[in-house]
Amino acid sequence: MALRFLIGAAGTGKTEYCMKEIINAQSAHRGRQIFLVPEQYTSQAERDLTASTERKGILTAEVLSFGRLAHQFFAKNGLNRAVILGDVGKQMALQKILLEQRDDLPYFCHMMDKNGFVSRLGKTITEFFRYRVTPEQLETMSNQEGLSHSVQDKCRDMASIYRCYEEFLSETYLTGDTTLSLLEEKLASSAAFEDTEIWLDGFYGFTPQEYGVIAQLLRLCKRVSITLPMDEHSYFASSLPPAAPFFEPHLTKQKLVSLAEEMGIAMESPVFFKENHRAQTPALAFLEKNYFYGYYKKSPDHEGIHICSCTTRESEMAYAAGQILSLVREKGLRYRDIAIVTNAMSAYEKGLKGILSEAGIPCFVDSRRDIASHPLIGLVNSLLECVVYDFRYESVFSYLKTGLTPMAQEDMDILENYVLAYGIKGYKWKKDVWAYGFQPGQEAEQAYLNDLRAQVMTPFASLLALKRKKNLPLRDWVTALVVQLDTLGIAEKLTALSEAAAAKGNAAKAEEHRQIWQILMDVLQKAVEILGDAPMSLDTFARILSAGLEESSMGLIPPTADSLLVGDIERSRLPDIKALLVLGVNDGILPAPAENTGIFTETEREALTAAGMELAPDGKRKLFEEQFLIYRGLTKPSHALYLTYANGDTEGKALFPSSLIARIAKMYPTLTEERDDTLPLSSLTPGGCFHQLGTQMRKHVEESPMEPLWQDIYSYFATTPQWQQRLSLLRQGFSVHDRRQKLSPKTAKSLYGKNILSSVSRLERFAACPFAYFAEYGLKARPRQLYQLRTPDLGNLFHQVLEQFAATLKKDGISWQTLTQEETERRMDAAVDEAAPHLGNEILLDSAANRYLIKRLKRISRRAGWTLVRHIQSGMFEPAGYEVGFGPHEALPPIVIGMSDGSKLILRGKIDRVDLLDAEGNKFVKIIDYKSGTKAFDFQDIYYGLQLQLLLYLDAYLKNHGTESYRPGGVFYFRITDPTQTVTEEMSAEEIEKLLYSKMQMSGLVLENETVIKAMDEVFVDPVSGGMRLGASDIIPLKYTKKGTPTASSLLATEEEYNALMAFTAKRAATIGESMKAGIITPAPYRKQNSTPCDYCVFSSICRYEYKDRPYYRNLKKIGKEDFWENLNETDERK
Repeated sequence: MALRFLIGAAGTGKTEYCMKEIINAQSAHRGRQIFLVPEQYTSQAERDLTASTERKGILTAEVLSFGRLAHQFFAKNGLNRAVILGDVGKQMALQKILLEQRDDLPYFCHMMDKNGFVSRLGKTITEFFRYRVTPEQLETMSNQEGLSHSVQDKCRDMASIYRCYEEFLSETYLTGDTTLSLLEEKLASSAAFEDTEIWLDGFYGFTPQEYGVIAQLLRLCKRVSITLPMDEHSYFASSLPPAAPFFEPHLTKQKLVSLAEEMGIAMESPVFFKENHRAQTPALAFLEKNYFYGYYKKSPDHEGIHICSCTTRESEMAYAAGQILSLVREKGLRYRDIAIVTNAMSAYEKGLKGILSEAGIPCFVDSRRDIASHPLIGLVNSLLECVVYDFRYESVFSYLKTGLTPMAQEDMDILENYVLAYGIKGYKWKKDVWAYGFQPGQEAEQAYLNDLRAQVMTPFASLLALKRKKNLPLRDWVTALVVQLDTLGIAEKLTALSEAAAAKGNAAKAEEHRQIWQILMDVLQKAVEILGDAPMSLDTFARILSAGLEESSMGLIPPTADSLLVGDIERSRLPDIKALLVLGVNDGILPAPAENTGIFTETEREALTAAGMELAPDGKRKLFEEQFLIYRGLTKPSHALYLTYANGDTEGKALFPSSLIARIAKMYPTLTEERDDTLPLSSLTPGGCFHQLGTQMRKHVEESPMEPLWQDIYSYFATTPQWQQRLSLLRQGFSVHDRRQKLSPKTAKSLYGKNILSSVSRLERFAACPFAYFAEYGLKARPRQLYQLRTPDLGNLFHQVLEQFAATLKKDGISWQTLTQEETERRMDAAVDEAAPHLGNEILLDSAANRYLIKRLKRISRRAGWTLVRHIQSGMFEPAGYEVGFGPHEALPPIVIGMSDGSKLILRGKIDRVDLLDAEGNKFVKIIDYKSGTKAFDFQDIYYGLQLQLLLYLDAYLKNHGTESYRPGGVFYFRITDPTQTVTEEMSAEEIEKLLYSKMQMSGLVLENETVIKAMDEVFVDPVSGGMRLGASDIIPLKYTKKGTPTASSLLATEEEYNALMAFTAKRAATIGESMKAGIITPAPYRKQNSTPCDYCVFSSICRYEYKDRPYYRNLKKIGKEDFWENLNETDERK
């Protein structure tokens, strides 16, 4: 019974000394030897110990961790525990407790459904067990004065959960949380280990549970030797501050000495290790000895130390791959002699796998694989969500898109489009027959879609049948789930995927597919073992299973014996390596900020510690501890250390080097920092060269010929089969901006024919961007139809409502002039009720939110309807036609415009409303177009062909009536809107209503004719004389000054100007038609100030034109009213 310390800094040979002593003791047959190391180091330590023996084998010696020691002892001595709970079982048990105790957990009840909460709860309970915190202590803290209410509430809820968990464990389960406490208890009454000597290596601190076990081992064993990584000076210090380099191991030594003294254990003289046997260069030896004093001591030599500043993380990884290849080829190292570590595995792991694979470097990533991203786990979670949440779109297609269901990809796409278009969810999935959207004659298509529906729903039969019974034992839910997985043939599909991956040489992926099925079965079996008879709903079962799967992970073995190790700088056990590459030496990554993984925040933990409850070290101690772990990591290599950092991420966000870079640079004044853009090509992998080739090709395209060296590199990739396809894609990327500017004459003719049959809105679309027009009307591309309300849908609804309103007036023989506000609003409501069910497959009736939207639509429609009535009642124009169509099979013939090649542009369309004024022996025509957007009459838009509709409609109407008596009166946009107005002073209801009425003013152009103006709005009619009165209209854009002249904002045109304007729009339409016939498909959107059609274009994914990099906008010159008429007159004069 003796305690001995083996003291030495990193690399001084403590582990080797322990192994030699173990081998010597085994050879001398001195009882039993146990080498006790951290769990993650056991496999490597066992290999190293075995390799160190003369015959490459161990007999009486064993390599164990605390956990393995406990399970071995229990197995040999018997233990009345039926079930080992494990971390997965623990998570499921905690989830069940949370669901059962929800109403008794006032603080946690609102957060327990958040992702990761159960995991954080489990970590906190593990900490309680390790530091011997009891539910009674937590209850005491819940009433402790000086603690905040949130801390007290957390302690109260945690006490309740903790007690329930302990009751659940009772005498039935054994967990990792209770294993060491139970081991200590059993060792106290045991006489085992009498002939045993134990060496503890790889630790720098212990938990209270581990100290308890060590105490019993000290009592039972012949001798316990413990290595601690610190220097001799720190060992003999009476105390050290928390910021001291070796504070943690020194504190451990103090606790162990106190423990030995309390138990009367003899203390042997410590063994000190002073010489660094690992470092093979003076610079690396200097680093180990002076890392914590780097600001004061400097090395004259930097051999083996490298720092590289890289542009991005990707270039960091490429640099690392190049250095590894160089070390292997030029220095004779094996891949197993090299390791890559980082403190940001999530940011580097995926990229490293790809880059190292591309470079032909075999690697093993030392981390547990999260199984949540595997298709099988996605399928199980989404499968259960389908039933629990009644077949939501997201759940159904997450389930189908795992690739493990029998449905073909094309069928899945067709089904998804149909489901999205018709809002299928919930009860709609369970209908016997889908009939949404099908027309007579589409019986085959309907049968096809219904067959796809059956393919989805049939496997769910067993789960749906059980769901109707509500609460069932968990084992019944498990059985139903396994039956469904068996029906889908999942196990066989995973076997096929594993074999396919192995055939492609992807051993890691093959192993993942092989393991995942067994992991799922183990989780389900564990659930049955611990909760099999517990009654629960399907929702509860799904949550419990999800908690278990969340805690599960998968471990893989290295693909070859000679593999590069990729791991975490703080946690990975590195063997005897010669070269270490540390990636991500950036601020905020290495060292990393303290991360809270439990229930209590750092501030709360400090308050609880101050109140007398011992917990794991707080954030400040962890920061100092991390510096110690970094020191251990950096001193692992014997020949070379590479530190790299990135200057930016993939999104362009700046990243900054860690303070560690400045420390190392100060320690080695002769060290020059490398840059990834100045490295010789010989240090690059083929993949790295290929990436740089892209930069050279861009320079060649834009500036100058390619250098001869890069021409040779290009030739290599062009003639190497494995690179030819990627090079082809790279070439295509550089030619994408040289897209065809126009279609061939043959294609254009087949697309448009001799004469172009189109509409005015299509012409405006072409004028906005020829490519967008081509995508929509040439390629017939359509965005995916979604079951949702869009702005165009509401515009169509308002058009239908106003059309229905006008039609019923005509049918009932009611004049606009006699309508009251009450009657108008009643009829508008009826029109909305009539139109709403026909909008978007009854979407307005599908949800409470949309049904509420109908009320708002009615309010907007009432205001629009009454405003139109007031407009008519305030003037002399009378409605003469609604939805007046022109074109084939319409009331009026199409608009026909000749083009320069003798062909014709034939336009069809529909005028929302035509009003007529019979005066002065003429019929003046007013055209009104209803708009639910913000469109307004704009001379600039007319000039550039973006707004031709009103004037072409007017021209068509006048010409098709064929007599001189029809003359232009005005063209207007009437905006259907819900106007708002900010009020800064008290106003009456009548004043507010008048203000809102003025906001509904139409936008357009008025004929400069006194009779017409007075007929537009009675505000211009003198009530006494009947003559012209100066004023301002709330109906049309016209206002007179006191001098009797129209204001600058008024829009008037003489009849001659109207005629010229209609001729101009016809000519502009012809020009656009000629461009269409010429096959122009250039992606050339206009830009007007900050507005561009790209802002709302649905074809950006087809266009793929980067306007920011290569501006190709047509910047529209601003043209006001005066400029427009001036340009128009100059054009007429040139004629």
